Amino acid sequence: DLVAIDLSPEALRVARRNARRHDVDGRIRFLCGDLCAPLHSLRCGAVLCNPPYIRTDELADLQPEVRDHEPRLALDGGPDGLDVIRRIAATILPHMAPAAQLFLEVGAGQADVVAQLILGSGFDGVEIRNDLAGIPRLVIATSPAPPRG
Repeated sequence: DLVAIDLSPEALRVARRNARRHDVDGRIRFLCGDLCAPLHSLRCGAVLCNPPYIRTDELADLQPEVRDHEPRLALDGGPDGLDVIRRIAATILPHMAPAAQLFLEVGAGQADVVAQLILGSGFDGVEIRNDLAGIPRLVIATSPAPPRG
């Protein structure tokens, strides 16, 4: 079962339309809400997240095709770009199944700080992967495994 969550109803409309176009809409539940709130007691085996991570003072300098067409809500990560990522780190673990993985896209120069935030929130391990340009862009974290008994 796939669950897609977004704070923006418009973004969810676009996602639903794309899912219908690719004939996968019957396999995805679309939920509108803030981060983990719509999950309630659901525990995820994997979470893929592309949160806003651009520093507020960098928004005006973005490429026009991004700055002029993407909603600010999808881009603005606050003064250091980590506002939403900090909230994810603080709230996601209870929604993760044992030994589940979190895949988190981050901005250039943020991977090490985000890895430390994630480790500090109780995840067992973290790995950083580069994008095609060689920039550390993906933080992969593993939730604690079930206790051995």
